[in-house]
Parts: sequence; C-alpha cells; structure tokens
Amino acid sequence: MLKLELKSKCACNVKKFNADKLSKKTRKEKAPTPIKAVSDKKAKEKRERGSLLQHYANLAGWHFDKYWDWECMYCWNKFNIDQDFVDNRVAFAHILAKGDVLFKHLAMFKNNIAIVCSETCHNDMDQEICELKIKPILKIKIESGETIDVKNLSSYVE
Repeated sequence: MLKLELKSKCACNVKKFNADKLSKKTRKEKAPTPIKAVSDKKAKEKRERGSLLQHYANLAGWHFDKYWDWECMYCWNKFNIDQDFVDNRVAFAHILAKGDVLFKHLAMFKNNIAIVCSETCHNDMDQEICELKIKPILKIKIESGETIDVKNLSSYVE
C-alpha cells in the first residue's frame, strides 16, 4: 500500500513493495525440481543396447547344456550355474571391464564374456589381465571378433 498525503503530488517517487527483499523466513520459496533417477542419455543408451541380464540369459542358452552344466573357461572345472551360485551374474566375467570408459562399447560382445566357475576365478582372471598389461591387444582381438582364450592369457603378451 502507498501512503499518500494531501501534500503529495504524485505517487511516482514512493518506494514500491519488493518481495525479493523479504527475509528468508517470510519469503516463499519454489519447490526444487526433483533429480531424475536415470538421465535421458543413460536411458536411451540402455534401450539401445538392451538389458545386460537378457544378454546373460542368451549366453547361458548358447553355452550351457540342458542340466546347466559347463566347464569354467579359466580353470576348466565343471560347475552347475543353477546350483553353485547365489548370484548367477558372477559366472559371466567381462574380459575387458564394462565399467571402463575405453571398453564400454564391448560390454555386449559375446567374445568379451568368459563363463567362470566362481568369484575367485572371476577376480583372478581380472587380476591377470591387469598384471600382463594386455588390454589394448585384447581390445583389438575382441573388436575383430576373435575368441579370447582366457586359460592362456600369457599368449597375448607381445
């Protein structure tokens, strides 16, 4: 409201109410916009490459026999994926890590996944690949479609 007196000629010089100058307690704040659980870019990428779990199911269908038995590609022990694992995803070891930016595009390559019998074999294989420093060589071979022999990784050392 403006306070006018008889002596006032016009209301042009009177200060107007500015809500931005109120204290933080009395000022009404806008509700923050919620952060998306998955960004649009990630969602699009996921739709394009399909579900990794579905890919694992397809690999299992190609490799395992009707009783779900298979030999570990790293130590050649026989195992049953249905009975020997609490979490079956451990059996599918990426040769070149899907989380690494350089090898992310190789996540869905069939020849980039080795089927192993335990978490120990999974970790040992990852450690051996790191120690031998053969990731660039394996990347070229996987991109060209060659099958990687994870039992004999030292053969890829130049």
